[in-house]
Amino acid sequence: MARLVLMCCTAISFAFAEQVSRWDANGSVSLNLTQVALKNWVAGGQNTIGVAGLFTYRTLYNSEQTRWETSLDIGYGLTKLGDAPFRKSDDRFILISTAGIRTPDSLLLYALQLDARTQLTDGFRYGTNAPDTLTSTLFSPATINLGLGSTYTPTKEVTITLMAATGRTVLVLDRRLQNGTLGVDRQSCTVTIGSLSQRHNYCRNCPQRTAQHETRRLCTVRCIYIPDHKLEHSSNLPH
Repeated sequence: MARLVLMCCTAISFAFAEQVSRWDANGSVSLNLTQVALKNWVAGGQNTIGVAGLFTYRTLYNSEQTRWETSLDIGYGLTKLGDAPFRKSDDRFILISTAGIRTPDSLLLYALQLDARTQLTDGFRYGTNAPDTLTSTLFSPATINLGLGSTYTPTKEVTITLMAATGRTVLVLDRRLQNGTLGVDRQSCTVTIGSLSQRHNYCRNCPQRTAQHETRRLCTVRCIYIPDHKLEHSSNLPH
């Protein structure tokens, strides 16, 4: 019995950089194409076609007194398994901007950080014998973190951020998803107050960012909208 396995992978990557006075900017665009074809393969499996793209861009303003760093990651991917239609495998929009004022040692900054995350297209929970269920779409949900703290930059490629006070807001703008499954329904919004620590590693030749995130929730404030235009406030501490 004949057995055939064919795998094809193509990657296209483009990087660019620009430096003007105190401004430094770099980014990259990459496109990955993969295909796996199986014929009489005894181990089993499915034919697979995948395409994924990633755009990254980073700007840095660095002076004696201030430092302002902004990064943008946009990724999108599709995968086709067997006879099934193409389904989303990656969908992200991440914008992080940190502005700070230097301390006398020039390594530690008092910083304000904005972290915004969402997706670009509809996401679904695929059912076998049931209709697909919508789980996400543009700005549904969207997570916005605004923090005040400090940033440590031992080198130009490494940034360690500790936000002692962080506010987190979850937005769900699509009414179809305002059913509580994403933490927000038609009658409430949730604001979380806590702390956030991050570490970012950058490579000048490969501007993709690798980050590790750790968030601690201290208190949750829930605002409930009442039809007679009164607002009721309550707070609870995590158990």
